[in-house]
Amino acid sequence: MDMRSGYFFINKERGMTSFDVDKILKKKFNLSKIGHVGTLDPFATGLQIIMVNEATKTLFLFDECSKTYRAKLKLFVATDTLDSDGNIIEVANKKTFNKKEIAAVLTSFLGKSEQIPPVFSAIKVNGVPSYKLARQGKNPILKAREIDIKNIKLLNFEDDVIEFLVTVSKGTYIRSLGVDIAHRLGTIGHLFELERVAIGEFNLSYAKNILEVMDNDLITIEQIELGIPKINLDEKMFLQVKNGQMITLDCDSKFVELLYKDKIVAIYYKKDNHLYASKRGFQYGNN
Repeated sequence: MDMRSGYFFINKERGMTSFDVDKILKKKFNLSKIGHVGTLDPFATGLQIIMVNEATKTLFLFDECSKTYRAKLKLFVATDTLDSDGNIIEVANKKTFNKKEIAAVLTSFLGKSEQIPPVFSAIKVNGVPSYKLARQGKNPILKAREIDIKNIKLLNFEDDVIEFLVTVSKGTYIRSLGVDIAHRLGTIGHLFELERVAIGEFNLSYAKNILEVMDNDLITIEQIELGIPKINLDEKMFLQVKNGQMITLDCDSKFVELLYKDKIVAIYYKKDNHLYASKRGFQYGNN
């Protein structure tokens, strides 16, 4: 097994699940452990950050990152899955809209609100994924969750298709947002195209097609910017951290990345004042 740790940046293709990407890379590079940041629906494309081996321990740092999508919403046609992979369940009479009206509706979604996730999602209801219940003809009830639309912009409106760019908080379903936009316009709709263009500060310029990605495309934990301070330890503090002991740091950050001789040792969190405790420990020297 390959015991190196780090990240692959993949531009996921349509029709492939995020877990398909994991399996392909795990087999291709003979990896022992793999995971991904933010699951994409099969119909969606775009940035998938793949964490390899020890890098899977950094998922919590990516989890809260905002995500940016380019979406295309087809008006006047609804599907059961809220996207183009589903069955058409309703067709509405066409209405006339202009770009100014649509831009105003998009802007009305800015900020925090509550969103009901789509029933065709992986959210579990009594231990069973909601999409499995939906496929059985059942109607699972999902609770609304708070979301935050940080930015939304109209890119184009042509042939009953609204193309928009949106940056959202964790847990936001763009399929549901698309349907809600259509409803606020007084009609129905579904997403027929969705591309994730960024996760936090990382965008598609980092990404490669899964068939093109090579072994040397792996970015190590030390090379990547995790959005937290990197602190190099002296030998005494290195031994304390290796033993999981709390340490005192002149720092105000919630989390810090601790290194010894430029190799990651641990990620610590602020416990009290300048006292820091271990959040994640890493196998030193194997990254």
